[in-house]
Amino acid sequence: MDACENRRRRRGSLPKRVLVGIAGGAITVLGIALMPLPGPGTLIVLAGLSILATEFLFARRIRHWVQTKWRALMEGLRARRHRRRQGPDPWLAPPESGSAGVGPRMPSDGGGGQF
Repeated sequence: MDACENRRRRRGSLPKRVLVGIAGGAITVLGIALMPLPGPGTLIVLAGLSILATEFLFARRIRHWVQTKWRALMEGLRARRHRRRQGPDPWLAPPESGSAGVGPRMPSDGGGGQF
């Protein structure tokens, strides 16, 4: 088996590559067209890229880049949600009403009226 035949075997047959390219490309374009609308546009784009990635290296690289960015975004959102659940940082919170020091002025009568 020579190097050229080995490359052909790894890439797959030409008709299969053409069909995968057409199907994956059509699904990807459909997903891009659906992006502005509410719905699964992003998932459809990822599905199209996954189909293309079975045969094409460029699609594999794009899919990997998108997955990396998506995971980073999800991790950031999880960390943000975790910080929110813990409550505010006590060092950043304003001082309590009875404490001395710098802070918001509280009404002396406790009635909550205008200052």
